[in-house]
This record gives sequence, structure tokens and C-alpha cells, in this order.
Amino acid sequence: MKEIITQERVDSILKLIAIAAPLAGLVIGTAVGIIRKRIAAGTMFGIIIGLSGTALFGLWRMYTTFGNSFGYTNIVCLAVQFAIFSGIGIGAGFAIQRSRNIMNLHEVKGTSEEELLNASKDI
Repeated sequence: MKEIITQERVDSILKLIAIAAPLAGLVIGTAVGIIRKRIAAGTMFGIIIGLSGTALFGLWRMYTTFGNSFGYTNIVCLAVQFAIFSGIGIGAGFAIQRSRNIMNLHEVKGTSEEELLNASKDI
């Protein structure tokens, strides 16, 4: 019986995503930035979202390397992978929330640059 999806096929699809996602994020982020009249913020947000495709490929490679080296059912290997993936997820959540809070501060009308910098340090 032939597998429908092989590890090599997933590798090639994720390689394509790792290359295309940052470029798509750049284009879409810049377009959204132009529409919202915040080009720099839109571009940076698009690039960051796009780089998640590259991160996904890196995490996939880590998962397959650990699995091939230690075995996919090895409890220690699964625990290490769980800790790594959880740490990355929690860190990404904190980073996204912080960036959203900072972006919301910039939408406040009538605040000076110094007030925005002082407020962002408190977040």
C-alpha cells in the first residue's frame, strides 16, 4: 500500500512555504499598511507573520531529526519536543500581545513620541 503523503512530500511543501511566506507577508503587509496609512507597521507585521512559515519548516526539521535519531515514541524525546514547542508558542503569544499593545498605543491621537515611549516601557 502506497502512502498518500510522504515525509519527502511534506518536506518539499514546507520548503516552498518557507520561501514564499515571507515574500507574501511582505507584499500583503505593505498593502495593508498603505490602506491603514501605517506602512512601516504593516510591513513589519507582514514580514513577521511571513517568517512563521520559515519557523514552521525549522520546527518540522527539528521534529523529524529528533524522531529519526531517538524514535518517535521515545518519552524523553516527546517531552523535550513538547517543552520546545510550548516555549515557542508561549513566547510567540507574549510577543504578539506586546506588539498589539504597542500598536494600539500609536493609534491614540494627541500623544507625543515621548509619551508613547514611556507608555510602551510600562507594558
